[in-house]
Amino acid sequence: MPVTDLDPWAAPDTEAPARERAERNADLPDFFKMADLVGRHVLILPESIEEIPDGKFGPYERATATVVIVLDGRKNELFPELPRSQHNVWIYDSNIISELRAFLNPKDVQRFGMAALGYVTVNDRKKLILEDGTTDPDVVEKARAAWKQYQGGDTAKDQAEPPPF
Repeated sequence: MPVTDLDPWAAPDTEAPARERAERNADLPDFFKMADLVGRHVLILPESIEEIPDGKFGPYERATATVVIVLDGRKNELFPELPRSQHNVWIYDSNIISELRAFLNPKDVQRFGMAALGYVTVNDRKKLILEDGTTDPDVVEKARAAWKQYQGGDTAKDQAEPPPF
């Protein structure tokens, strides 16, 4: 802890950690992690999946998403408004990477190049999974509206081109 003056026996500045954290993070946006998305519907536009050979525990896979759009859930400090988008997201959860793999496979003609619409939850082995979100019409409507907002508005091009899910 920082010392308030030169006296080594002085009381520590107990507010310094919070103040320093606020100063350090003032210019940085709040990034969310996949674990923050549990219980929320999301729209993920995957870009690539690559193998990282030199991880701490050996090789692992990492997916890169062009954008992740959070559609719903409780508003808090991390999600002050919804929908909220985040660009260039790295995803390390193996089950979610498995789900996204189909959206990057050119042989899967129905899903290739599309965005994954799903509900992030935890399975019985405490691993994150992405459940299909295309069966609920309300969620699909939220995703369409969020996609239009992400694309920059309600233009004629947006109405002519269907969203990628």
